[in-house]
Amino acid sequence: MRTFGIGYGVMFGLGLAAGLAAKIGQTPTFTPKPGDTAVIYTHKFDKATWPTARKDFLAHLWKEIKADKTHLRDSYILESPERAEIVGITLWRSPKDLAEWDALRERNKNVKELDKVGHHPISEARYTLLGDVIE
Repeated sequence: MRTFGIGYGVMFGLGLAAGLAAKIGQTPTFTPKPGDTAVIYTHKFDKATWPTARKDFLAHLWKEIKADKTHLRDSYILESPERAEIVGITLWRSPKDLAEWDALRERNKNVKELDKVGHHPISEARYTLLGDVIE
């Protein structure tokens, strides 16, 4: 995929996620600004283990993300049963919050737990927000 394609994909994903959040009555907790960090986490699973993998993701990693009030960010979680993937788009408020989250033992333990249900290595792609949010 060409570079401009990635940017459009990220903006489409953020727009979609913001629309879904508004539908269920949630709004982002902060307005990101140019220069903020966005990370796209992709969890790929074997299709045969998808139902169990999804359940484990929700029971462990998703629960941990929702409970974490220390590391400030807005996370949007997307799933594709057809692809056996869960994608998280996270906008971090500060590099410090991201660094601390990356180092958390519990987070790393939960990611390793997913390996038991056909989890392929997690893919993390980091981006810098280029411009203002489009409304």
